Amino acid sequence: MDPNDIVFTTTVPSRDLIITLKEGTATTFGRQHFIAQRPNMASKIDVVKHTVENADLAIIDKDHQERERMYCFGADSSHPDLYMMVVVEYEDDKRGTIITASPKDNVPKEGVITYVNATKLRKI
Repeated sequence: MDPNDIVFTTTVPSRDLIITLKEGTATTFGRQHFIAQRPNMASKIDVVKHTVENADLAIIDKDHQERERMYCFGADSSHPDLYMMVVVEYEDDKRGTIITASPKDNVPKEGVITYVNATKLRKI
């Protein structure tokens, strides 16, 4: 597979975003990148997509201002007590590419919040 092959593209109508996951490689961002680091993520691509489409919270990456970390609590039914984190790198203010994803115990206590899903606010 070519690293630029698209695994999926999805929209986030509430935020007017178009987000893409590319195939990538073990050393370039995309699906193969996060699978190389966390092999169990190979079966979690639907969870990654769900997280983008249903994020509870999004925070600007503290080291890379063009990146945003999206969090969704309980996105993975096999780990309902964890957040799924998806990092999106934006090409412009409406289009971005997923560079990595992983489960997390919690969300950062600091950072610039770009989005909060008000219907899930009590869970954050």
